[in-house]
Amino acid sequence: MGVVGPASLAVPVQKRFHKMIGADRPMGWDHQLPNEPVLNVDYTGAYLLAKGDWSRSLSWRVVPVVNAVDGGGRAGAVFRDSHSVDTKPSVGMATIGLNARQGNFVGFLGLTRVTQAFAGERKRADFGTASVSWVH
Repeated sequence: MGVVGPASLAVPVQKRFHKMIGADRPMGWDHQLPNEPVLNVDYTGAYLLAKGDWSRSLSWRVVPVVNAVDGGGRAGAVFRDSHSVDTKPSVGMATIGLNARQGNFVGFLGLTRVTQAFAGERKRADFGTASVSWVH
């Protein structure tokens, strides 16, 4: 559950982040959606397909992940007319990465490729991931 629109505080967060990393000032906020509640429902399943050991301290795994999200075919306002885009009924994602564990700390580096999500999209939304976690 959440909210879209000015109440989400996305504008000040993005502006502050762009300033912090020295990026260009964000544009396009004149077309922000109005305040509306959002409820997203999704299912994620991860399945261990294969695993093996390269050495006593190094192993590998293949884990396909399936994610189903309520779509609706449009991204934008529900309760009033405003800017919107037509979305694709399904989007494919594939991630390859490296996970390392030392004691209770786990590090991950990955690259994700994403298929087209919106009609007329010029560039895919590929992205990289870096994380450090503590597990117990």
